[in-house]
Amino acid sequence: MKPRRRRHVRYPVEESRVTLASHDTSSLNGWVTDASEGGIGVELTQKGDLKEGEVVKVTWQVPPDLDPNHDARICTVEGTVVRQITTPQTLSRIQGIRFHHTLTEVHQRARLSIRWSLAGLLLLTLAAAVYWLTKIDVMEYLGY
Repeated sequence: MKPRRRRHVRYPVEESRVTLASHDTSSLNGWVTDASEGGIGVELTQKGDLKEGEVVKVTWQVPPDLDPNHDARICTVEGTVVRQITTPQTLSRIQGIRFHHTLTEVHQRARLSIRWSLAGLLLLTLAAAVYWLTKIDVMEYLGY
Protein backbone atom coordinates (compact mmCIF):
# COMPACT_ATOMS: atom_id res chain seq x y z
CA MET A 1 0.00 0.00 0.00
CA LYS A 2 1.46 3.34 -1.03
CA PRO A 3 1.53 5.91 1.81
CA ARG A 4 -0.60 8.99 1.31
CA ARG A 5 1.13 12.29 0.72
CA ARG A 6 1.15 14.94 3.39
CA ARG A 7 -1.90 17.17 3.53
CA HIS A 8 -0.43 19.93 5.70
CA VAL A 9 2.69 22.03 5.40
CA ARG A 10 5.46 20.99 7.79
CA TYR A 11 7.42 23.57 9.74
CA PRO A 12 10.88 23.03 11.26
CA VAL A 13 10.81 22.98 15.06
CA GLU A 14 13.84 23.68 17.23
CA GLU A 15 14.47 22.44 20.77
CA SER A 16 11.10 20.90 21.48
CA ARG A 17 10.97 17.69 23.54
CA VAL A 18 8.45 14.96 22.86
CA THR A 19 7.31 11.79 24.62
CA LEU A 20 5.84 8.87 22.69
CA ALA A 21 3.80 6.20 24.46
CA SER A 22 2.53 3.07 22.76
CA HIS A 23 0.78 -0.10 23.89
CA ASP A 24 3.83 -2.31 23.27
CA THR A 25 6.61 -0.12 24.68
CA SER A 26 7.12 2.14 27.62
CA SER A 27 7.36 5.83 26.87
CA LEU A 28 10.17 6.97 24.59
CA ASN A 29 11.67 10.46 24.59
CA GLY A 30 12.92 12.43 21.63
CA TRP A 31 13.14 15.74 19.82
CA VAL A 32 10.67 17.20 17.35
CA THR A 33 12.35 17.76 13.99
CA ASP A 34 9.35 19.17 12.16
CA ALA A 35 5.62 19.45 12.74
CA SER A 36 2.39 20.28 10.97
CA GLU A 37 -1.31 20.46 11.70
CA GLY A 38 -1.62 16.75 10.88
CA GLY A 39 1.65 15.13 11.88
CA ILE A 40 5.09 15.31 13.43
CA GLY A 41 8.65 14.15 12.80
CA VAL A 42 10.45 12.81 15.88
CA GLU A 43 14.11 11.92 16.42
CA LEU A 44 14.28 9.43 19.28
CA THR A 45 16.96 9.97 21.93
CA GLN A 46 16.49 6.54 23.52
CA LYS A 47 16.97 3.06 22.21
CA GLY A 48 13.60 1.74 21.28
CA ASP A 49 11.89 0.74 18.13
CA LEU A 50 8.50 1.75 16.88
CA LYS A 51 7.05 -0.17 13.99
CA GLU A 52 5.22 1.33 11.05
CA GLY A 53 1.48 1.20 11.67
CA GLU A 54 1.92 1.32 15.45
CA VAL A 55 -0.45 3.66 17.29
CA VAL A 56 1.27 6.08 19.70
CA LYS A 57 0.28 8.94 21.98
CA VAL A 58 2.43 11.99 21.33
CA THR A 59 2.88 14.47 24.20
CA TRP A 60 4.65 17.68 23.20
CA GLN A 61 4.59 21.44 23.46
CA VAL A 62 2.78 22.76 20.41
CA PRO A 63 4.65 25.72 18.88
CA PRO A 64 2.67 29.00 18.80
CA ASP A 65 2.57 28.91 14.97
CA LEU A 66 0.60 25.64 15.00
CA ASP A 67 -1.65 26.40 17.98
CA PRO A 68 -5.03 27.93 17.04
CA ASN A 69 -4.74 30.31 20.02
CA HIS A 70 -1.12 31.15 19.14
CA ASP A 71 0.16 30.23 22.58
CA ALA A 72 2.50 27.36 23.34
CA ARG A 73 0.74 24.61 25.27
CA ILE A 74 1.32 20.97 26.15
CA CYS A 75 -0.85 18.68 24.04
CA THR A 76 -1.35 14.92 23.80
CA VAL A 77 -2.43 13.65 20.39
CA GLU A 78 -2.91 10.10 19.17
CA GLY A 79 -1.26 9.15 15.90
CA THR A 80 0.17 6.35 13.78
CA VAL A 81 3.82 5.80 12.82
CA VAL A 82 3.85 6.06 9.02
CA ARG A 83 7.58 6.46 8.22
CA GLN A 84 10.97 5.51 9.63
CA ILE A 85 14.11 7.08 8.23
CA THR A 86 17.68 6.49 9.38
CA THR A 87 19.86 9.56 8.93
CA PRO A 88 23.37 8.60 7.71
CA GLN A 89 25.13 11.52 9.45
CA THR A 90 24.03 10.72 13.00
CA LEU A 91 22.65 7.19 12.53
CA SER A 92 19.56 8.29 14.41
CA ARG A 93 16.06 7.24 13.48
CA ILE A 94 13.43 9.76 12.50
CA GLN A 95 9.84 8.62 13.07
CA GLY A 96 7.11 10.17 10.94
CA ILE A 97 3.78 10.20 12.80
CA ARG A 98 0.41 11.12 11.31
CA PHE A 99 -2.14 12.38 13.83
CA HIS A 100 -5.59 10.79 13.87
CA HIS A 101 -7.12 14.26 14.37
CA THR A 102 -5.60 17.60 13.39
CA LEU A 103 -4.45 20.01 16.09
CA THR A 104 -7.41 22.29 15.33
CA GLU A 105 -9.85 19.39 15.83
CA VAL A 106 -8.17 18.44 19.13
CA HIS A 107 -8.38 22.06 20.31
CA GLN A 108 -12.05 22.35 19.31
CA ARG A 109 -12.91 19.08 21.10
CA ALA A 110 -11.22 20.31 24.28
CA ARG A 111 -13.15 23.60 24.17
CA LEU A 112 -16.41 21.74 23.51
CA SER A 113 -15.69 19.41 26.42
CA ILE A 114 -15.24 22.40 28.74
CA ARG A 115 -18.51 23.93 27.52
CA TRP A 116 -20.41 20.69 28.12
CA SER A 117 -18.88 20.44 31.59
CA LEU A 118 -19.97 23.97 32.44
CA ALA A 119 -23.48 23.33 31.08
CA GLY A 120 -23.71 20.15 33.17
CA LEU A 121 -22.57 22.01 36.28
CA LEU A 122 -25.18 24.72 35.68
CA LEU A 123 -27.94 22.12 35.25
CA LEU A 124 -26.85 20.29 38.39
CA THR A 125 -26.93 23.55 40.38
CA LEU A 126 -30.38 24.35 39.01
CA ALA A 127 -31.67 20.87 39.90
CA ALA A 128 -30.26 21.21 43.42
CA ALA A 129 -31.96 24.60 43.82
CA VAL A 130 -35.32 23.23 42.64
CA TYR A 131 -34.98 20.26 44.99
CA TRP A 132 -34.13 22.56 47.92
CA LEU A 133 -37.07 24.85 47.12
CA THR A 134 -39.51 21.93 47.07
CA LYS A 135 -38.28 20.66 50.46
CA ILE A 136 -38.84 23.91 52.36
CA ASP A 137 -41.76 26.21 52.66
CA VAL A 138 -40.43 29.16 50.63
CA MET A 139 -42.89 31.67 52.08
CA GLU A 140 -42.01 30.71 55.63
CA TYR A 141 -38.29 30.86 54.80
CA LEU A 142 -38.64 34.34 53.30
CA GLY A 143 -40.61 35.53 56.32
CA TYR A 144 -44.04 36.02 54.76
